[in-house]
Amino acid sequence: MQIFEKNLTDVSISYPLESIAALTDILFLDIETTGLRKESDSVFLIGAVYFDADQHAWKSKQWFAENPEEEKNILDCFLGFAYPYKVLIHFNGNRFDLPFLKRRTEQYDLSDPLEDMRSIDLYQAVHPWRNLLGLIDGRQQTLEKFIGTGRIEDRSGREMASIWREYRSTRSSGILDMILTHNEQDVSGLLRLSDVLAYKDIDPSSLTIHKAQANYYTDYDENTREEVLLYFHLDHRIPRPLLGTRDGCLFSAEDDRGVIKAPVYSGELHYYYADYKNYWYFPEEDVAMHRSVASFAERTHRVPATPATCYTRKTSSFLPEWSEFRKPFFKKQYNDATAYFELTPDVKKDRVLLSAYASYILQRILEK
Repeated sequence: MQIFEKNLTDVSISYPLESIAALTDILFLDIETTGLRKESDSVFLIGAVYFDADQHAWKSKQWFAENPEEEKNILDCFLGFAYPYKVLIHFNGNRFDLPFLKRRTEQYDLSDPLEDMRSIDLYQAVHPWRNLLGLIDGRQQTLEKFIGTGRIEDRSGREMASIWREYRSTRSSGILDMILTHNEQDVSGLLRLSDVLAYKDIDPSSLTIHKAQANYYTDYDENTREEVLLYFHLDHRIPRPLLGTRDGCLFSAEDDRGVIKAPVYSGELHYYYADYKNYWYFPEEDVAMHRSVASFAERTHRVPATPATCYTRKTSSFLPEWSEFRKPFFKKQYNDATAYFELTPDVKKDRVLLSAYASYILQRILEK
């Protein structure tokens, strides 16, 4: 077994990790394994990044097994080192690293302090926003290139397992350096990627609007259109902008601010009555009336209402909705997927309602 330590330089982080815990309580983790089967494969390298309070610097530490028989030794040493920490940060570790380590520690009947630590997965922090960021896949290296950590090394974990087997045969210092560099890049990359935790802090179900205003623009057909702009602040600056659209609505965020745009429909819509069997429909007037009111009308001017003809008409300004957001809701046609609620003067002034509407739109865009 070999242990390697080094100071990390050029570490620039904008996210306030102190808002999670004291820096000395945070441990970044990445492991290298001989395969994906935690029951039969083994861990041959564990990498960690931690904050040294005495030197006021971030450091990396690696525990390397030169053969499978040293797996227990590196696990025991690492777990002893990790014992005082309270927060564990990793990339997709909830699905792989932590279950793998748990199974291997059970194999050797070792005490596992990781179970008592708060687990933060950077992969899960970014995943809901992947499409809005335009990421082509969910790999750590892809995200690092996108964010701009400066990483060049791009080997996979599967490649490293093969290279480790080659090292066991050759004991080449060059191959060892290749293995250590890959793991150090992975684990130090986690530190540099911690800015993506700002995405985790965005709660799509709870945006708070600080400003709402109308905006007018001219469409491709030279028609004047209206939209509502709903502005909000983020708790922390995000490292890259977010942009998503759906059904004519737009969500955009950059730095520590964002905006939701929703199109306003101005014109006539229909309000449909649910109990259509109690209504008559008058085709000439294009209106439905309750039987108790219309019972004396001439039979030649009325027909039984259907779900599609049992409505009253209203001309106003409206905002779209797709699942039930606000009642009463209106539609252009009975079977339309898009419904609308009226944009009244009271709605325009209601910041709580508009905040809920902004969250409603964002959640719909994320579902796309």
